[in-house]
Amino acid sequence: MRFIICIFFVIVTSHLNSANIESDLLEFIDLVPKNRIAILFGRHFLFDTRFRTAVNYLRSSDFEILMQEQISKSPEVHNIIEYLGKEIDLNVIPLKIRRFINRLRPSSAQEYGSVRGSLSFIQEITQLLPDYEIARLIRDKKSTDPEFGELYEKIKDVKFRELVYSAKNSESMAFAMDVLRSNQIEVDQILEIAFDKINTWSQFY
Repeated sequence: MRFIICIFFVIVTSHLNSANIESDLLEFIDLVPKNRIAILFGRHFLFDTRFRTAVNYLRSSDFEILMQEQISKSPEVHNIIEYLGKEIDLNVIPLKIRRFINRLRPSSAQEYGSVRGSLSFIQEITQLLPDYEIARLIRDKKSTDPEFGELYEKIKDVKFRELVYSAKNSESMAFAMDVLRSNQIEVDQILEIAFDKINTWSQFY
């Protein structure tokens, strides 16, 4: 789904059980051009039916139930959390997403204009991300904060990717993946772009 990529840091890192890690990663959020992303969000929400379907699902109680009853109980998802060595409360993520979406929802079509060309929302967001600045901050944080450095090394390691794809393709997550995809949440595209970005940032240093 095109929307999740722009709130990835907000959803996941804000629930890590570490004040230092949370403080570090808030600095990455500050690098993201949030106002421009809000405008893109507004355009797509108004004019892209599939995008609107995905956003409305993420705001719904159905997503909250899916997180509680399916995703948070998956053994493969717990393997990812265990590998990272951090406590993540998955059940508070739906509320976090709902609050974020409510701040971005448009008030009128005139405020945002029309959707530009055929570029998807996720492609436009990717173009807005300041890759060099993000990579430089990663380098600086790794040299000054061992806890952050350890977490980032785990995330960019091939084992993390294997665990993520193992969870996505697991029997315990099959129902959840079907539900997400049926609500226009493009899981495969999200993962592909997320890991591509991690590789891009790693190549700067």
